[in-house]
Amino acid sequence: MRFLVVDDDFSCRELLKAIFLPYGASDLALDGSEAISHFRRALEDDLPYDVIFLDVVMPGLSGLETLDCIRQIESSYNIHGSKRVKIVVITGFDDPILSARTFRKDCESYLAKPFTPQQVLDMVRELSDEFQLLPAKK
Repeated sequence: MRFLVVDDDFSCRELLKAIFLPYGASDLALDGSEAISHFRRALEDDLPYDVIFLDVVMPGLSGLETLDCIRQIESSYNIHGSKRVKIVVITGFDDPILSARTFRKDCESYLAKPFTPQQVLDMVRELSDEFQLLPAKK
């Protein structure tokens, strides 16, 4: 599997990278612009991401603006429906209104910080048939 972790917080990026290490490759991005560059390159190289973990609050492009850009790029590549990348919006704010807005923005899930490795793995298993085939990390 291929993961993209987008967060301006170093600790969060490194935690998610460590969680995903046994399951596949992870690329890391500090902000929305870098995430969009990674996303475009992955499509151009025919190595698309399976799941993106995307922080909401970042300098420059917000997570929700980045989400919009990613969905527009997918449309331009004629990627629709179940072929689209799964996006999990992550945030330090446990805010039900923000949670509702993110789902209207067309993401698959929402995760409030702090989270545990097990919560992250369970969420990815829910989103990806391919990931469900892998054994749970003990």
